[in-house]
Amino acid sequence: MRMFSRTFRLLVMLGSLTLAAMTSTRAAETDPAILSTVDAAIAAINAGSVADTQAFLESPTAITDDFPPFSWSGKKAVADYTHDFKSIIAKDGITDWRFQRDTPRSLYATETRAIAVVPTSNPFMLGGKTQSRAGDWLFILAKTDGKWKVDVMSFVDSHHTMLP
Repeated sequence: MRMFSRTFRLLVMLGSLTLAAMTSTRAAETDPAILSTVDAAIAAINAGSVADTQAFLESPTAITDDFPPFSWSGKKAVADYTHDFKSIIAKDGITDWRFQRDTPRSLYATETRAIAVVPTSNPFMLGGKTQSRAGDWLFILAKTDGKWKVDVMSFVDSHHTMLP
């Protein structure tokens, strides 16, 4: 009887976890606005517009990236990040850059929160030579007043050429 009880509880727990995973996946698959928001945020970053980027990111927000100071948060996070990003690409002499999104590695959502791991490539010119970098962008989104907004954005560089 005791063995049956433990086995039954284990099966119920595994079933609950499976159902929770299926529910999260279904919510992500049925709401195209999640990736639309990610795409709009990337387009705004590509445009270099603080106002356009701010429209898709919650404030205060958290942003991390692979250049100093490496993290930005609070009400000025988007403006500070955009300023620092523009400064670093100008300092390094990077031109003709653009982030391009690939198919998400993972995308899970509830009715009000979502997480997406999105591989990106970033071709650019450096000293007249074509360069590239690739990485994963982590987006955590929150649904507020029926609209998805980016709450946390984190870029992790996995490969780059960066030849002088």
